[in-house]
This record gives sequence, C-alpha cells and structure tokens, in this order.
Amino acid sequence: MNVRMQHTGEILPAIRIKKRIWLTCAVLGFAFAISSVCCAVDIDTGIKAYSKDQKSVRSPARDFEAGIEAYGRGDYAAAYGLFLKEAQKGNASAQYKVGFMYSAGRGVAKNDAEAFKWYKLSAEKGLSAAQYNLAIMYEEGRGTAQDQETAVKWYRAAAEKGLAAAQYNLGAMYGNGIGVEQDDEVAFRWFKLAAAQGLAPAQYNLGLMYANGVGVEQDDREAMKWFQLAAAQNDIKAKCGLAMMYATGPLKDVVKARQLAKEGYEAGEEICKLVWTKNHLGD
Repeated sequence: MNVRMQHTGEILPAIRIKKRIWLTCAVLGFAFAISSVCCAVDIDTGIKAYSKDQKSVRSPARDFEAGIEAYGRGDYAAAYGLFLKEAQKGNASAQYKVGFMYSAGRGVAKNDAEAFKWYKLSAEKGLSAAQYNLAIMYEEGRGTAQDQETAVKWYRAAAEKGLAAAQYNLGAMYGNGIGVEQDDEVAFRWFKLAAAQGLAPAQYNLGLMYANGVGVEQDDREAMKWFQLAAAQNDIKAKCGLAMMYATGPLKDVVKARQLAKEGYEAGEEICKLVWTKNHLGD
C-alpha cells in the first residue's frame, strides 16, 4: 500500500485494527468492511515529518548519530546501545528508537513492556510517531493493560499533529464506538483528513460513507471519486467498490465494472467475487 511517505528501508511493524466498521450499503447492495490500517512508517523520517513541536525534542547528539549509522549498516546491537545512552539522557527521538527496537526485537530481545515504557517517555515529550505506537499498544494490550480510552487519547494527540495513520485509526475508533462514543460524523472528518494525505484505506472508507450517506450526505459522485483515488493505489477493496458503482450506479459502465471486478476476483478478494456474481458480470 502506498501511503505517500518517504522511506529509507527501516519501518515500523504493520499495524492492523482488529475491530472493523461494517456498513450495510443500500446503494452497493451488500455489506462492505472498512479496511484495516496497514501503515509502514519509517522510523527516521517519521520523527522528522511528524514531530511538530521541535522544542520538545532534543537535537541529536554524537551517540545518536552514531546509532543511526550503526542501524543503517545493520549493526542493530551497536545501534541499540548507542540509542539507549541518549534515551537515558531524555532524548525523545532516541527513546522512540529504543522503543521500536524492543518492539521489533532488533539488537535486543523483543519485549513489549520495555517498548511501551520507551514509547511512553517519547510520547509524553510530544513525538507523534511515539504517540501513535503507544496508542496501538494500549488498543491491543501489548506491554500494558488494554485501555481503549487511553488509546483514543494518544491517537488524537498524534492525529492532531497531522499523522495520517493516527487520523485513520482515530476515525475507526469513532466509527466503531471503541473507547469513545460512536459518532459517524466525527469518524468521517478524521477519515477525510487521512484521505487528503493519500492514505488509501481512508479514501476507501470515504467512498463507503458517501455511498451510504453515513456521517455525510449521500453522494454517488463523491463515492466514486474516493474509490477511484484508492483504487489508483491498488487498493483491491476500493476496486471492488468502484466495480459495484459502475455496475449499478448513475455512471453505469458494465465494461469497467467487469474489468475491475475481474481483477479483484482473480486477486482473491471476496467482495469482488460478490460483485461479479451479483451483477452477472460473467454473462
């Protein structure tokens, strides 16, 4: 999935929301599931791109820079030791990296409790990438007791700094009513912010919400617009949604519907299989 983020090869583990929003589609004719987040965030550029409050983040010191060099050449044990030195001095970026290394088991034995500890220290200093990871850990109960309300708190902190993955997850929390009172309109607003940054699952979700008039006035053209944007990033579910719109919507085009549904069907996407059979696209 292309999230339009700059990567240098080092990424956070892919994160998926376990609970889904299910929308019954009056227009599309069957239930679509809001797609899960799966956003890889580079551990270096994630800090640079999403740390808006630079005053709260210490400038990299010699050990920190040496840690980056060691990490880049694959010497994770050396990198961990160097990052830890700076993390213990209160460097938020180093604390984030130590948390990541514990979470991924790189250069040190995997330990969610230690990852949680270091993410929390960094998050409290305002580092949005750490706030996002901390929210994931609270949501899933990794390294700490599961706490959905606190997960929402940290998703919101990162989302307000502009982190698209956090905006998406916060929208899903509102849409599902997890850790917060269910609110489709608020969910829509957060999804739209993430979608505007190019996050394909958020674009897909906007398509669903416009198609169904959930959290926003029903609008087939807007639904198609967002499905098209997500489909252009090879989001298979979005291609299935677009196929259904072409099969039954105001801009009916059976040829396009057949092409998109067939592509998803052959990729093993069950939603496209439903679109294919329901609309007799193989006839």
